[in-house]
Amino acid sequence: MRRLPRLSSCTNAQHRMEWLLCVSTGNDVELVYNTMEDALLHARRGDGPFFIEAMTYRLTGHMMGDPEVYRTKEEVAQARENEPIRRLERRLRSLGTRTQSSPAWKPRLTV
Repeated sequence: MRRLPRLSSCTNAQHRMEWLLCVSTGNDVELVYNTMEDALLHARRGDGPFFIEAMTYRLTGHMMGDPEVYRTKEEVAQARENEPIRRLERRLRSLGTRTQSSPAWKPRLTV
């Protein structure tokens, strides 16, 4: 595989692309879904390309046995509380559509 040269010191894709629809967090299922709907409409209208950057957090190390000295246990615990499935479950409960006794929610997206 040929490695492409780094063209920018910018690490965030949204600062390099004019046609970006950005999701501030990939942990918010509703936000990602709504952004994807907007992007599909954009594409179907023939308005050109789009790119969605869904920023999220890796809950485990880079590999088995990773000592993870680059982050604290508190940081990981906080990220675990903001994890997409837990976040969606809290949202559904707040809407009254999900309770402890409800069967598991299974999303269905048709494209």
